[in-house]
Amino acid sequence: MFQTILLVLSSRDRDNFEDLLRDFLAAQTGGGTPPVKPVVSVVTTEKRALDELAGGRFDLLISQIDIPADSKAPLDERERRGIALAAGLRAKGNGLPCILLAPSVDDRLGAAVRDITLCEPAELGVEIETELPKALARLERRIASSEAANDPGAPAGGDAVQPNQGIADIIISITAREQVFSIAVSSLRTRYTVNVPVSVDVQVLSALGLRNVEVSSALYLQWVSVLRDIGQDLMEELFADEKFKKAFTQAIEDVGGLQNARIRFESREDLHPVAFEALVDSSTAQDFLMLKAPLTRRLHPIGRRKTSTPVPRNPASPINCLIIDADLGGDQFVDDIGNLRWLKNVKAECDHLEGLIGELRKTAPDGWFAEPVRIRSGASLEGRSFAEEIRRRLTDGTTWHIVHFAGRAWVDPQTGQGSFLVPDTAADCPVALIPTEEMAAWLSSARLFYLSSCCDPSDRLVFSLAAQGIPAVAGFRWSIDDPMAAEFARCFYQELLTGLGSLQAAFLKARQELYARYSNDRVWISPLLALYEDDLTFRSAGPVELRRAS
Repeated sequence: MFQTILLVLSSRDRDNFEDLLRDFLAAQTGGGTPPVKPVVSVVTTEKRALDELAGGRFDLLISQIDIPADSKAPLDERERRGIALAAGLRAKGNGLPCILLAPSVDDRLGAAVRDITLCEPAELGVEIETELPKALARLERRIASSEAANDPGAPAGGDAVQPNQGIADIIISITAREQVFSIAVSSLRTRYTVNVPVSVDVQVLSALGLRNVEVSSALYLQWVSVLRDIGQDLMEELFADEKFKKAFTQAIEDVGGLQNARIRFESREDLHPVAFEALVDSSTAQDFLMLKAPLTRRLHPIGRRKTSTPVPRNPASPINCLIIDADLGGDQFVDDIGNLRWLKNVKAECDHLEGLIGELRKTAPDGWFAEPVRIRSGASLEGRSFAEEIRRRLTDGTTWHIVHFAGRAWVDPQTGQGSFLVPDTAADCPVALIPTEEMAAWLSSARLFYLSSCCDPSDRLVFSLAAQGIPAVAGFRWSIDDPMAAEFARCFYQELLTGLGSLQAAFLKARQELYARYSNDRVWISPLLALYEDDLTFRSAGPVELRRAS
Protein backbone atom coordinates (compact mmCIF):
# COMPACT_ATOMS: atom_id res chain seq x y z
CA MET A 1 0.00 0.00 0.00
CA PHE A 2 2.80 2.44 0.90
CA GLN A 3 5.33 3.10 -1.85
CA THR A 4 7.32 6.14 -0.67
CA ILE A 5 8.40 5.90 2.96
CA LEU A 6 10.43 8.28 5.10
CA LEU A 7 12.30 6.50 7.89
CA VAL A 8 13.62 8.65 10.77
CA LEU A 9 16.19 6.90 12.94
CA SER A 10 18.63 8.46 15.37
CA SER A 11 22.32 8.09 14.50
CA ARG A 12 22.65 5.95 17.63
CA ASP A 13 20.26 3.28 16.31
CA ARG A 14 20.62 3.64 12.55
CA ASP A 15 23.30 0.97 12.16
CA ASN A 16 21.27 -1.53 14.20
CA PHE A 17 17.90 -1.13 12.49
CA GLU A 18 18.15 0.52 9.06
CA ASP A 19 18.88 -2.62 7.02
CA LEU A 20 16.38 -4.68 9.00
CA LEU A 21 13.60 -2.13 8.45
CA ARG A 22 14.44 -1.65 4.77
CA ASP A 23 14.24 -5.41 4.14
CA PHE A 24 11.06 -5.74 6.12
CA LEU A 25 9.32 -2.85 4.36
CA ALA A 26 10.32 -4.15 0.95
CA ALA A 27 8.71 -7.49 1.77
CA GLN A 28 5.59 -6.07 3.40
CA THR A 29 4.64 -3.25 1.11
CA GLY A 30 5.76 -4.48 -2.28
CA GLY A 31 2.89 -5.34 -4.61
CA GLY A 32 1.63 -5.32 -8.16
CA THR A 33 2.65 -7.31 -11.19
CA PRO A 34 5.58 -7.18 -11.38
CA PRO A 35 6.04 -6.34 -7.65
CA VAL A 36 6.95 -2.73 -6.98
CA LYS A 37 9.56 -2.17 -4.28
CA PRO A 38 8.88 0.84 -2.07
CA VAL A 39 11.30 3.74 -2.05
CA VAL A 40 12.67 4.22 1.48
CA SER A 41 14.56 7.38 2.47
CA VAL A 42 16.37 7.61 5.79
CA VAL A 43 17.19 10.73 7.84
CA THR A 44 18.44 11.09 11.41
CA THR A 45 16.99 14.36 12.78
CA GLU A 46 13.64 16.13 13.10
CA LYS A 47 14.88 19.04 10.97
CA ARG A 48 15.96 16.79 8.10
CA ALA A 49 12.62 14.98 8.29
CA LEU A 50 10.71 18.24 7.99
CA ASP A 51 12.86 19.27 5.03
CA GLU A 52 12.13 15.98 3.25
CA LEU A 53 8.41 16.07 4.07
CA ALA A 54 8.06 19.59 2.69
CA GLY A 55 8.20 18.11 -0.80
CA GLY A 56 5.01 16.11 -0.22
CA ARG A 57 6.32 12.98 -1.94
CA PHE A 58 5.92 10.47 0.90
CA ASP A 59 2.87 8.39 1.75
CA LEU A 60 4.14 6.97 5.08
CA LEU A 61 6.32 8.28 7.91
CA ILE A 62 8.04 5.85 10.29
CA SER A 63 9.96 7.61 13.02
CA GLN A 64 11.57 6.81 16.31
CA ILE A 65 10.04 8.69 19.20
CA ASP A 66 13.53 9.60 20.44
CA ILE A 67 15.27 11.68 17.76
CA PRO A 68 17.39 14.85 18.00
CA ALA A 69 16.10 18.20 16.80
CA ASP A 70 19.03 18.68 14.39
CA SER A 71 22.57 17.49 13.78
CA LYS A 72 24.00 19.85 16.42
CA ALA A 73 21.52 19.04 19.19
CA PRO A 74 22.08 16.17 21.64
CA LEU A 75 19.56 13.37 21.81
CA ASP A 76 17.24 14.03 24.78
CA GLU A 77 14.80 11.16 25.33
CA ARG A 78 12.60 13.34 27.54
CA GLU A 79 11.65 15.52 24.56
CA ARG A 80 10.00 12.71 22.56
CA ARG A 81 10.51 14.72 19.39
CA GLY A 82 9.02 12.00 17.22
CA ILE A 83 5.61 12.65 18.80
CA ALA A 84 6.07 16.39 18.28
CA LEU A 85 7.02 15.75 14.64
CA ALA A 86 3.82 13.80 13.92
CA ALA A 87 1.59 16.18 15.89
CA GLY A 88 3.14 19.18 14.12
CA LEU A 89 2.28 17.72 10.73
CA ARG A 90 -1.35 17.37 11.79
CA ALA A 91 -1.51 20.96 12.98
CA LYS A 92 -0.30 22.08 9.54
CA GLY A 93 -3.02 20.08 7.81
CA ASN A 94 -0.71 17.22 6.73
CA GLY A 95 -2.56 13.92 7.14
CA LEU A 96 0.46 11.70 6.35
CA PRO A 97 0.02 8.31 8.08
CA CYS A 98 2.66 7.70 10.76
CA ILE A 99 4.14 4.86 12.81
CA LEU A 100 6.15 5.89 15.86
CA LEU A 101 8.79 3.50 17.19
CA ALA A 102 9.71 3.24 20.88
CA PRO A 103 11.82 0.80 22.92
CA SER A 104 8.65 -0.20 24.75
CA VAL A 105 5.00 0.81 24.42
CA ASP A 106 2.86 0.90 27.55
CA ASP A 107 -0.80 1.94 27.71
CA ARG A 108 -0.03 5.62 28.35
CA LEU A 109 2.45 5.94 25.50
CA GLY A 110 0.19 4.00 23.16
CA ALA A 111 -2.74 6.26 23.94
CA ALA A 112 -0.64 9.40 23.45
CA VAL A 113 0.49 8.22 20.00
CA ARG A 114 -3.00 7.14 18.93
CA ASP A 115 -4.30 10.54 19.98
CA ILE A 116 -2.65 11.75 16.75
CA THR A 117 -4.95 10.94 13.85
CA LEU A 118 -3.69 8.10 11.63
CA CYS A 119 -0.73 7.39 13.90
CA GLU A 120 0.18 4.04 15.48
CA PRO A 121 2.91 2.95 17.92
CA ALA A 122 5.26 -0.04 17.54
CA GLU A 123 8.07 -1.45 19.67
CA LEU A 124 11.52 -1.11 18.14
CA GLY A 125 13.45 -4.13 19.38
CA VAL A 126 13.95 -7.81 18.81
CA GLU A 127 10.23 -8.26 18.11
CA ILE A 128 10.06 -5.55 15.45
CA GLU A 129 9.35 -8.11 12.70
CA THR A 130 6.11 -9.07 14.46
CA GLU A 131 5.22 -5.69 15.98
CA LEU A 132 5.55 -3.60 12.83
CA PRO A 133 3.08 -5.70 10.77
CA LYS A 134 0.51 -5.28 13.54
CA ALA A 135 1.02 -1.52 13.55
CA LEU A 136 0.73 -1.38 9.75
CA ALA A 137 -2.47 -3.40 9.84
CA ARG A 138 -4.00 -1.12 12.50
CA LEU A 139 -2.97 1.92 10.50
CA GLU A 140 -4.52 0.60 7.29
CA ARG A 141 -7.79 -0.11 9.13
CA ARG A 142 -7.84 3.46 10.46
CA ILE A 143 -7.18 4.83 6.97
CA ALA A 144 -10.01 2.74 5.53
CA SER A 145 -12.33 3.89 8.31
CA SER A 146 -11.32 7.51 7.77
CA GLU A 147 -11.94 7.31 4.03
CA ALA A 148 -15.29 5.65 4.60
CA ALA A 149 -16.25 8.55 6.82
CA ASN A 150 -15.20 11.00 4.09
CA ASP A 151 -12.44 12.28 6.36
CA PRO A 152 -9.21 11.33 4.59
CA GLY A 153 -6.52 11.83 7.13
CA ALA A 154 -8.01 14.88 8.81
CA PRO A 155 -5.61 15.73 11.66
CA ALA A 156 -6.53 15.72 15.33
CA GLY A 157 -5.84 19.16 16.62
CA GLY A 158 -5.57 20.70 13.17
CA ASP A 159 -8.31 19.54 10.83
CA ALA A 160 -7.65 20.71 7.31
CA VAL A 161 -10.56 23.08 6.89
CA GLN A 162 -12.98 21.95 4.24
CA PRO A 163 -15.11 24.44 2.31
CA ASN A 164 -17.50 25.77 4.92
CA GLN A 165 -20.76 23.97 4.42
CA GLY A 166 -22.47 25.72 7.30
CA ILE A 167 -22.30 25.84 11.06
CA ALA A 168 -23.68 23.60 13.78
CA ASP A 169 -24.18 25.24 17.17
CA ILE A 170 -24.47 22.50 19.78
CA ILE A 171 -25.45 23.52 23.32
CA ILE A 172 -25.66 20.87 26.04
CA SER A 173 -27.45 22.16 29.13
CA ILE A 174 -27.25 20.31 32.44
CA THR A 175 -28.72 22.77 34.92
CA ALA A 176 -30.87 22.69 38.02
CA ARG A 177 -33.92 23.35 35.83
CA GLU A 178 -33.32 21.07 32.88
CA GLN A 179 -31.21 18.53 31.08
CA VAL A 180 -31.53 19.30 27.41
CA PHE A 181 -29.47 19.65 24.28
CA SER A 182 -30.08 22.21 21.58
CA ILE A 183 -28.63 21.88 18.09
CA ALA A 184 -29.03 24.65 15.53
CA VAL A 185 -27.82 23.79 12.04
CA SER A 186 -27.50 26.31 9.26
CA SER A 187 -25.87 24.95 6.12
CA LEU A 188 -26.03 25.22 2.35
CA ARG A 189 -28.27 22.18 2.27
CA THR A 190 -30.51 22.52 5.27
CA ARG A 191 -31.52 24.67 8.21
CA TYR A 192 -33.15 23.37 11.39
CA THR A 193 -33.18 23.46 15.17
CA VAL A 194 -33.50 20.52 17.55
CA ASN A 195 -34.34 20.80 21.25
CA VAL A 196 -34.51 17.46 23.02
CA PRO A 197 -34.12 16.39 26.67
CA VAL A 198 -30.91 14.50 27.37
CA SER A 199 -30.53 11.96 30.16
CA VAL A 200 -27.27 12.01 32.12
CA ASP A 201 -26.25 10.79 35.55
CA VAL A 202 -25.23 13.91 37.46
CA GLN A 203 -23.44 11.83 40.10
CA VAL A 204 -21.19 10.36 37.41
CA LEU A 205 -20.37 13.84 36.17
CA SER A 206 -19.67 15.10 39.70
CA ALA A 207 -17.22 12.25 40.22
CA LEU A 208 -15.38 13.26 37.05
CA GLY A 209 -14.94 16.76 38.45
CA LEU A 210 -13.08 15.30 41.42
CA ARG A 211 -10.44 13.86 39.07
CA ASN A 212 -9.04 17.28 38.17
CA VAL A 213 -6.41 16.92 40.88
CA GLU A 214 -5.11 13.80 39.12
CA VAL A 215 -4.52 15.81 35.94
CA SER A 216 -2.72 18.58 37.81
CA SER A 217 -0.44 16.29 39.82
CA ALA A 218 0.43 13.55 37.32
CA LEU A 219 3.49 13.37 35.09
CA TYR A 220 3.29 13.58 31.30
CA LEU A 221 1.52 10.62 29.64
CA GLN A 222 -0.15 9.94 32.98
CA TRP A 223 -2.15 13.17 32.84
CA VAL A 224 -2.93 12.61 29.18
CA SER A 225 -4.24 9.17 30.11
CA VAL A 226 -6.34 10.59 32.98
CA LEU A 227 -7.72 13.32 30.73
CA ARG A 228 -8.66 10.81 28.07
CA ASP A 229 -10.34 8.62 30.68
CA ILE A 230 -12.44 11.63 31.74
CA GLY A 231 -13.26 12.38 28.11
CA GLN A 232 -14.25 8.80 27.37
CA ASP A 233 -16.51 8.68 30.42
CA LEU A 234 -18.15 11.92 29.31
CA MET A 235 -18.62 10.53 25.81
CA GLU A 236 -20.17 7.32 27.11
CA GLU A 237 -22.51 9.23 29.42
CA LEU A 238 -23.72 11.61 26.70
CA PHE A 239 -23.82 9.24 23.76
CA ALA A 240 -25.65 6.58 25.74
CA ASP A 241 -28.65 8.79 24.99
CA GLU A 242 -29.62 7.58 21.52
CA LYS A 243 -31.55 10.74 20.64
CA PHE A 244 -28.53 12.90 21.42
CA LYS A 245 -26.17 10.56 19.57
CA LYS A 246 -28.34 10.54 16.46
CA ALA A 247 -28.90 14.31 16.42
CA PHE A 248 -25.24 15.10 17.09
CA THR A 249 -23.98 12.75 14.38
CA GLN A 250 -26.50 14.08 11.85
CA ALA A 251 -25.63 17.70 12.60
CA ILE A 252 -21.91 17.11 12.10
CA GLU A 253 -22.61 15.33 8.82
CA ASP A 254 -24.90 18.14 7.62
CA VAL A 255 -22.23 20.82 8.05
CA GLY A 256 -19.36 18.80 6.64
CA GLY A 257 -17.42 17.88 9.76
CA LEU A 258 -16.45 18.91 13.27
CA GLN A 259 -14.40 21.83 11.96
CA ASN A 260 -17.73 23.53 11.22
CA ALA A 261 -19.22 22.94 14.68
CA ARG A 262 -19.22 24.95 17.90
CA ILE A 263 -19.88 23.03 21.11
CA ARG A 264 -20.91 24.70 24.37
CA PHE A 265 -21.68 23.22 27.76
CA GLU A 266 -24.04 24.98 30.14
CA SER A 267 -23.96 23.41 33.60
CA ARG A 268 -25.18 24.03 37.09
CA GLU A 269 -22.64 25.48 39.50
CA ASP A 270 -21.67 22.24 41.22
CA LEU A 271 -20.65 20.84 37.82
CA HIS A 272 -18.33 23.71 36.93
CA PRO A 273 -15.29 21.63 38.00
CA VAL A 274 -16.09 18.97 35.37
CA ALA A 275 -13.62 19.23 32.51
CA PHE A 276 -16.15 18.97 29.69
CA GLU A 277 -13.34 20.19 27.44
CA ALA A 278 -11.87 16.67 27.70
CA LEU A 279 -14.76 15.16 25.69
CA VAL A 280 -13.42 12.77 23.04
CA ASP A 281 -14.70 12.10 19.54
CA SER A 282 -17.26 9.30 19.64
CA SER A 283 -16.06 7.96 16.28
CA THR A 284 -12.54 7.23 17.59
CA ALA A 285 -12.93 7.35 21.40
CA GLN A 286 -9.42 8.86 21.35
CA ASP A 287 -9.29 12.30 19.70
CA PHE A 288 -10.11 15.29 21.91
CA LEU A 289 -12.92 17.42 20.48
CA MET A 290 -11.32 20.57 21.90
CA LEU A 291 -8.58 20.13 19.27
CA LYS A 292 -11.11 19.87 16.44
CA ALA A 293 -13.80 22.44 17.22
CA PRO A 294 -14.34 25.34 19.63
CA LEU A 295 -15.51 23.84 22.93
CA THR A 296 -16.58 26.47 25.44
CA ARG A 297 -18.69 26.99 28.56
CA ARG A 298 -21.93 28.96 28.50
CA LEU A 299 -23.21 30.91 31.49
CA HIS A 300 -26.24 33.09 31.95
CA PRO A 301 -25.44 36.18 34.02
CA ILE A 302 -26.86 36.49 37.53
CA GLY A 303 -29.18 39.46 37.84
CA ARG A 304 -29.36 42.25 35.30
CA ARG A 305 -26.56 43.75 33.28
CA LYS A 306 -26.86 46.64 30.88
CA THR A 307 -26.88 45.73 27.21
CA SER A 308 -23.31 45.08 26.13
CA THR A 309 -21.69 47.26 23.51
CA PRO A 310 -20.76 45.30 20.39
CA VAL A 311 -17.18 45.14 19.17
CA PRO A 312 -16.91 48.03 16.71
CA ARG A 313 -16.67 47.42 12.98
CA ASN A 314 -16.38 50.95 11.65
CA PRO A 315 -13.37 53.27 11.85
CA ALA A 316 -15.31 55.76 13.98
CA SER A 317 -15.42 53.26 16.87
CA PRO A 318 -11.92 51.98 17.68
CA ILE A 319 -11.16 48.79 19.57
CA ASN A 320 -10.05 49.64 23.11
CA CYS A 321 -7.59 47.46 25.01
CA LEU A 322 -6.60 47.74 28.67
CA ILE A 323 -3.50 45.80 29.75
CA ILE A 324 -3.12 45.20 33.48
CA ASP A 325 0.55 44.33 34.01
CA ALA A 326 0.38 43.07 37.61
CA ASP A 327 4.05 42.11 37.81
CA LEU A 328 4.90 41.79 41.51
CA GLY A 329 8.57 42.42 40.79
CA GLY A 330 9.94 39.36 42.59
CA ASP A 331 9.06 36.56 44.98
CA GLN A 332 6.67 37.75 47.69
CA PHE A 333 5.22 36.50 50.96
CA VAL A 334 1.62 37.38 51.83
CA ASP A 335 -0.13 36.50 55.09
CA ASP A 336 -2.81 33.78 54.71
CA ILE A 337 -1.53 32.99 51.21
CA GLY A 338 2.15 32.17 51.74
CA ASN A 339 5.00 32.40 49.27
CA LEU A 340 4.25 33.75 45.79
CA ARG A 341 6.72 32.84 43.08
CA TRP A 342 7.62 35.66 40.73
CA LEU A 343 6.21 35.30 37.22
CA LYS A 344 9.11 36.50 35.10
CA ASN A 345 7.22 36.47 31.79
CA VAL A 346 4.41 38.84 32.76
CA LYS A 347 6.25 41.84 31.29
CA ALA A 348 7.08 40.04 28.02
CA GLU A 349 3.47 38.88 27.66
CA CYS A 350 2.15 42.41 28.12
CA ASP A 351 4.88 43.80 25.86
CA HIS A 352 3.72 41.55 23.04
CA LEU A 353 0.06 42.54 23.24
CA GLU A 354 0.94 46.21 23.49
CA GLY A 355 3.38 45.85 20.58
CA LEU A 356 0.90 43.93 18.44
CA ILE A 357 -1.76 46.62 18.75
CA GLY A 358 0.90 49.26 18.22
CA GLU A 359 1.84 47.63 14.90
CA LEU A 360 -1.81 47.30 13.91
CA ARG A 361 -2.32 51.00 14.53
CA LYS A 362 0.35 51.62 11.89
CA THR A 363 -0.93 49.16 9.30
CA ALA A 364 -4.72 49.14 9.78
CA PRO A 365 -7.00 51.92 8.52
CA ASP A 366 -7.05 55.00 10.72
CA GLY A 367 -9.30 54.69 13.74
CA TRP A 368 -9.53 50.90 13.86
CA PHE A 369 -7.50 50.54 17.05
CA ALA A 370 -7.19 52.97 19.92
CA GLU A 371 -3.82 53.28 21.61
CA PRO A 372 -3.64 50.50 24.23
CA VAL A 373 -3.63 51.56 27.87
CA ARG A 374 -1.23 49.72 30.17
CA ILE A 375 -1.27 49.85 33.96
CA ARG A 376 2.00 48.76 35.52
CA SER A 377 4.04 49.20 38.65
CA GLY A 378 6.49 52.04 38.50
CA ALA A 379 4.42 54.00 35.99
CA SER A 380 3.06 57.37 36.99
CA LEU A 381 -0.21 56.72 38.83
CA GLU A 382 -0.46 60.31 40.13
CA GLY A 383 -0.57 59.20 43.73
CA ARG A 384 -3.18 56.49 43.22
CA SER A 385 -2.65 52.89 44.26
CA PHE A 386 -2.41 50.21 41.58
CA ALA A 387 -5.85 48.88 42.51
CA GLU A 388 -7.35 52.37 42.43
CA GLU A 389 -5.90 52.96 38.97
CA ILE A 390 -7.53 49.76 37.73
CA ARG A 391 -10.87 50.90 39.14
CA ARG A 392 -10.50 54.36 37.64
CA ARG A 393 -9.70 53.06 34.17
CA LEU A 394 -12.39 50.38 34.10
CA THR A 395 -15.12 52.75 35.26
CA ASP A 396 -14.24 55.89 33.27
CA GLY A 397 -17.00 55.28 30.70
CA THR A 398 -14.79 53.59 28.10
CA THR A 399 -16.03 50.39 26.50
CA TRP A 400 -13.08 48.05 26.95
CA HIS A 401 -13.25 45.43 24.22
CA ILE A 402 -10.18 43.65 25.62
CA VAL A 403 -9.05 43.67 29.25
CA HIS A 404 -5.91 41.58 29.71
CA PHE A 405 -4.82 40.80 33.28
CA ALA A 406 -1.38 39.19 33.63
CA GLY A 407 -0.28 38.28 37.14
CA ARG A 408 -1.29 36.26 40.17
CA ALA A 409 -4.74 35.35 41.44
CA TRP A 410 -5.84 33.42 44.50
CA VAL A 411 -8.86 31.52 45.77
CA ASP A 412 -9.26 31.16 49.54
CA PRO A 413 -9.54 27.40 50.13
CA GLN A 414 -11.73 27.98 53.19
CA THR A 415 -14.29 30.44 51.82
CA GLY A 416 -13.95 30.01 48.06
CA GLN A 417 -13.48 33.78 47.77
CA GLY A 418 -11.32 34.72 44.80
CA SER A 419 -8.97 37.69 44.59
CA PHE A 420 -6.64 39.35 42.13
CA LEU A 421 -3.16 40.14 43.44
CA VAL A 422 -1.65 43.46 42.38
CA PRO A 423 1.39 45.52 43.40
CA ASP A 424 0.98 47.90 46.33
CA THR A 425 3.13 50.61 47.80
CA ALA A 426 2.24 49.81 51.42
CA ALA A 427 5.34 49.27 53.53
CA ASP A 428 3.92 46.32 55.45
CA CYS A 429 2.87 44.34 52.37
CA PRO A 430 3.82 45.00 48.71
CA VAL A 431 0.75 43.08 47.48
CA ALA A 432 -2.90 44.17 47.50
CA LEU A 433 -5.95 41.94 46.95
CA ILE A 434 -8.93 42.88 44.78
CA PRO A 435 -11.94 40.63 45.51
CA THR A 436 -13.55 38.99 42.48
CA GLU A 437 -16.93 40.65 43.12
CA GLU A 438 -15.28 44.05 43.19
CA MET A 439 -13.37 43.43 39.97
CA ALA A 440 -16.55 42.12 38.31
CA ALA A 441 -18.38 45.34 39.16
CA TRP A 442 -15.58 47.41 37.64
CA LEU A 443 -15.69 45.27 34.48
CA SER A 444 -19.30 46.20 33.65
CA SER A 445 -18.28 47.71 30.30
CA ALA A 446 -15.78 45.01 29.34
CA ARG A 447 -16.38 42.60 26.45
CA LEU A 448 -13.48 40.15 26.85
CA PHE A 449 -11.60 39.63 30.10
CA TYR A 450 -8.47 37.50 29.68
CA LEU A 451 -7.11 36.23 33.00
CA SER A 452 -3.51 35.11 32.48
CA SER A 453 -2.78 33.75 35.94
CA CYS A 454 -0.81 30.70 34.92
CA CYS A 455 0.45 29.44 38.28
CA ASP A 456 -2.97 29.73 39.86
CA PRO A 457 -5.81 27.52 38.58
CA SER A 458 -8.40 30.16 37.76
CA ASP A 459 -11.47 28.19 36.69
CA ARG A 460 -13.44 29.39 39.74
CA LEU A 461 -12.61 32.99 38.90
CA VAL A 462 -13.55 32.48 35.25
CA PHE A 463 -16.98 31.11 36.16
CA SER A 464 -17.53 33.73 38.85
CA LEU A 465 -16.77 36.62 36.49
CA ALA A 466 -18.79 35.11 33.64
CA ALA A 467 -21.75 34.67 36.01
CA GLN A 468 -21.59 38.43 36.70
CA GLY A 469 -22.35 39.11 33.05
CA ILE A 470 -18.99 39.67 31.36
CA PRO A 471 -19.68 38.44 27.81
CA ALA A 472 -16.41 36.47 27.49
CA VAL A 473 -13.90 35.35 30.14
CA ALA A 474 -10.75 33.34 29.42
CA GLY A 475 -8.42 31.69 31.91
CA PHE A 476 -6.68 28.43 32.81
CA ARG A 477 -8.16 25.42 34.57
CA TRP A 478 -4.82 23.89 35.58
CA SER A 479 -1.53 25.47 36.56
CA ILE A 480 0.94 25.89 33.67
CA ASP A 481 4.42 27.35 33.36
CA ASP A 482 4.80 31.09 33.01
CA PRO A 483 6.48 31.00 29.54
CA MET A 484 3.70 28.74 28.22
CA ALA A 485 1.02 31.18 29.37
CA ALA A 486 2.80 34.00 27.54
CA GLU A 487 3.03 31.86 24.40
CA PHE A 488 -0.67 30.97 24.46
CA ALA A 489 -1.58 34.65 24.82
CA ARG A 490 0.70 35.53 21.89
CA CYS A 491 -0.92 32.93 19.63
CA PHE A 492 -4.44 33.85 20.73
CA TYR A 493 -4.18 37.60 20.17
CA GLN A 494 -2.26 37.15 16.92
CA GLU A 495 -5.13 35.10 15.52
CA LEU A 496 -7.89 37.21 17.08
CA LEU A 497 -6.67 40.53 15.72
CA THR A 498 -4.95 39.50 12.48
CA GLY A 499 -6.81 36.33 11.52
CA LEU A 500 -10.52 35.70 11.12
CA GLY A 501 -11.38 37.77 14.18
CA SER A 502 -13.64 35.18 15.81
CA LEU A 503 -13.03 34.74 19.53
CA GLN A 504 -13.90 31.04 19.51
CA ALA A 505 -11.84 30.40 16.36
CA ALA A 506 -8.84 32.25 17.79
CA PHE A 507 -9.02 30.26 21.03
CA LEU A 508 -9.17 27.01 19.06
CA LYS A 509 -6.29 28.02 16.79
CA ALA A 510 -4.08 28.91 19.76
CA ARG A 511 -4.90 25.58 21.43
CA GLN A 512 -4.07 23.70 18.23
CA GLU A 513 -0.81 25.55 17.73
CA LEU A 514 0.35 24.97 21.30
CA TYR A 515 -0.63 21.29 21.06
CA ALA A 516 1.40 20.92 17.86
CA ARG A 517 4.50 22.39 19.46
CA TYR A 518 4.16 21.38 23.12
CA SER A 519 1.96 18.29 23.22
CA ASN A 520 3.69 17.13 26.42
CA ASP A 521 2.74 20.33 28.29
CA ARG A 522 -0.61 21.11 29.93
CA VAL A 523 -0.74 24.43 28.07
CA TRP A 524 -3.12 23.02 25.43
CA ILE A 525 -5.54 21.35 27.86
CA SER A 526 -5.74 24.10 30.47
CA PRO A 527 -7.25 27.09 28.56
CA LEU A 528 -10.89 27.71 29.44
CA LEU A 529 -13.33 30.04 27.69
CA ALA A 530 -16.73 30.97 29.16
CA LEU A 531 -19.31 32.90 27.14
CA TYR A 532 -22.88 34.01 27.51
CA GLU A 533 -23.13 35.19 23.91
CA ASP A 534 -22.77 33.06 20.79
CA ASP A 535 -19.39 34.53 19.90
CA LEU A 536 -17.45 37.78 19.78
CA THR A 537 -16.01 38.82 16.45
CA PHE A 538 -13.20 41.35 16.39
CA ARG A 539 -12.10 43.37 13.43
CA SER A 540 -9.17 41.67 11.68
CA ALA A 541 -6.38 43.89 10.39
CA GLY A 542 -4.59 41.22 8.37
CA PRO A 543 -1.29 39.43 9.04
CA VAL A 544 1.18 41.11 11.38
CA GLU A 545 4.08 39.11 12.80
CA LEU A 546 5.94 40.06 15.97
CA ARG A 547 8.59 38.24 17.92
CA ARG A 548 7.32 35.72 20.43
CA ALA A 549 7.16 36.61 24.07
CA SER A 550 10.14 35.20 25.93
